[in-house]
Amino acid sequence: MEPAAEMTPELREMMNHPSVQNMLKYSFIGSKATVKREIKEFLYTTQVNELIAVTNTSDYNDRIKSYNYFAEIMKEINEED
Repeated sequence: MEPAAEMTPELREMMNHPSVQNMLKYSFIGSKATVKREIKEFLYTTQVNELIAVTNTSDYNDRIKSYNYFAEIMKEINEED
């Protein structure tokens, strides 16, 4: 995966496009506590029983770190039930 592109005015404008906003609607970004809260809200609202995680980062180690955080969060959520 290529490193992230510089945020240009054109990219900023594209970020506001409805189709992009729709894709980002269910993105969980932030601290571990924030992501956990948002995932719990999502699970409650949608009543889904399966999630698919995707991490878009060019750095392999960052991707592994992200998936490890996600695994920790899901384990904590499952232990609460």
